[in-house]
Amino acid sequence: MGFKLKERVRKLGIMWYFLRPHKMQVCLLLFAMFISGFLETLNMAVLYPIMNYGIEQKSDTFLLKVFNKTIYFFSVDNHFVFSCVMLIAVTIMAMIFKYLYTFSSNKLVTSVVKKTQQTIFQKNITADYNFFIRNKQGEMIHTATI
Repeated sequence: MGFKLKERVRKLGIMWYFLRPHKMQVCLLLFAMFISGFLETLNMAVLYPIMNYGIEQKSDTFLLKVFNKTIYFFSVDNHFVFSCVMLIAVTIMAMIFKYLYTFSSNKLVTSVVKKTQQTIFQKNITADYNFFIRNKQGEMIHTATI
C-alpha cells in the first residue's frame, strides 16, 4: 500500500512539473470541468420532472419538490412547456461548458507539449559536444561504420 502511494505521489509530482508554468490554464480547465459536470447532472435532474409531467405522477421526492417550487416561482401558464424550456436552456449551457472544457484541455496539452519540445530542442542546440568529439571520436566512427 505504501509503495502504491509513493508511486502515485511521484507521478503527481511529474505531472505538476509540466503543468506548473500553466497554473492559470489548469485552474480554468478545472473550473470548466466542474461546471460542465454540474450542468450535465442538472440536465438529468431537469429531465425527471418533465417525464413526471408527461405521465402525471405525483412529485414526492426532494428533487422534484425543489424543481416544482422553482417552476411555481415563475408565473407561467403551462409548467410542462416551461420545464421543457428549462431543459433546453440547461442543455445549451452544458454544451457550451463542455466545449470550453474540451477546447481548454486541448490548448493546455498543446502548450505543454510545445514548451517541452522547445526546451529539449534548445538544450540539444546549445549543448557542448567538444568533449564528446575529443574523447569518443574514434569510438563514434567505429560504431557508425559497423
